[in-house]
Amino acid sequence: IKPIHEEGTESDGKITWRYLGDGYGIVKINEYISPTSVKGTVEKELMPSLTDGTKASWRWEMELIGLDGIYPSSVDFFKDRLVLGINAKTGPELIFSKTGDYENFEDLTFNKVLADNAITLPILTDLNKIQWLCALDKLFVGTEGGIIMVKPMTENDVFGPNNITYDEISNIGTCKIKPVRIGDDILYLSRTTKDVYAIAYNFQSDSYEPDEVSISAYDLLDNGVTSWALQYEPNRIVWIVRRDGKLVGFTYNKKQSVRA
Repeated sequence: IKPIHEEGTESDGKITWRYLGDGYGIVKINEYISPTSVKGTVEKELMPSLTDGTKASWRWEMELIGLDGIYPSSVDFFKDRLVLGINAKTGPELIFSKTGDYENFEDLTFNKVLADNAITLPILTDLNKIQWLCALDKLFVGTEGGIIMVKPMTENDVFGPNNITYDEISNIGTCKIKPVRIGDDILYLSRTTKDVYAIAYNFQSDSYEPDEVSISAYDLLDNGVTSWALQYEPNRIVWIVRRDGKLVGFTYNKKQSVRA
């Protein structure tokens, strides 16, 4: 019986097989000694070639998360992957887990990049820090300077490391308050928290466009917003908490062209 286990030992009924690894291990650094030496604890078994005490390896990398005290600032699920938004020192990054394996961020399988491997996507724009993530059929990323839309480069191919791209769809910055999803629309607050915008698909232009939906009652949000929540029944109302503690009810029904 061919062994299929990925850790520890397992018997095939006659022979006990010990899994050595798939080409890499994990070491937790406990003590810095010098630029070329540290002490650590082996979290995942290293290959025998690295443990015989006679060979060193240049094939290593630091962790993606936790380095220099930087941790995810936002999280969501997209295309059956866990997505983390990180504001690294080199700029904002999106980190996608392996497909269907939300705690696995391996970017290689036996030194090959496969379609279901984890993805690290640097956002190479001047849109500053990631504020939130919100997934529809595309992944929308709110930043201090605008909105980014992440999607497959080719819709008919599998979404993965070699089939991913992003576009800037708005230069209107947003705040840290997570958007509200209503059907296929996303409502989000501007950076000042005094304006509400909707991101919706426009069939005529074949694109997603932001639209200011609070313009007819902009004076009601002059104090700014601290939080909001969506009530589904009996009517779809977004309840908005202003900074002065008052409550504003925003009725939004795109199909019936209702904004009140």
